[in-house]
Order: sequence, then C-alpha cells, then structure tokens
Amino acid sequence: MAEKMTDDKIDEISNAIDIALADISKEFDVSISFGNISYDDTMFYSKMTVLINGADSKEIRAYKQNYKFHGLPKLGTTFSDRGRTYTITGFNTRARKNKILIRRDDDKNFHCSIDMIKQFAI
Repeated sequence: MAEKMTDDKIDEISNAIDIALADISKEFDVSISFGNISYDDTMFYSKMTVLINGADSKEIRAYKQNYKFHGLPKLGTTFSDRGRTYTITGFNTRARKNKILIRRDDDKNFHCSIDMIKQFAI
C-alpha cells in the first residue's frame, strides 16, 4: 500500500502546486488561490479560486450591489472605534448577522454587522 497522506506530505504537494501555478498566473494575468484543505488517508482536496487581476472579488461586487439598499457608506470608507481605524472591504451575502467585511489598520480582517457600520461609519 502507498504511504498515507500527512500534513507534511500535503505541505510539500501544495508548495509544488503553487510553484507550477505561478507560471499559469503570469501567462493568463490571473490570481489563483486555494481554500481550506481537507484530507483523509489517501487524498486531499481544496477549492481553487481564479480571479482576473484587477477584477472585483465577489465580496466587493456584493457590497457595490447592496450598500445603497442597506443605507451604508461607499466601499473603502474608513471609521474609527476604540482608537483603531477600520476600512470597509466587502459584503458576505451568506452571513446571517455579520455581513460586512472590514480590515483594521494592522491588516487584520473582521466581520461586523450592518448596524455597527451605521453606528460608526455614517
């Protein structure tokens, strides 16, 4: 029987895939990324996302489509809370409560509610 799939083996294979995809990314002017990896003894799998460079992500498109309906400020608006600065970066349509994606001044990403944005950013 072949060897089992381990964390080290997955890291090795993932790094090889990343190197191979770098050429494809340059050739077609796209960004390629992988989601979380799941695995068992014999295989691993992950979602691959390919985005045309310069194109809006689905979260940005969703924000642009929904911000007026919810009475929110424009994408990229900054606001302050407890001495930190946050920037609105997108909209998660699948989230039940915390639909707004924000980035703190130290580049850490968070989710927050529409009401929080209305309280602090408007």
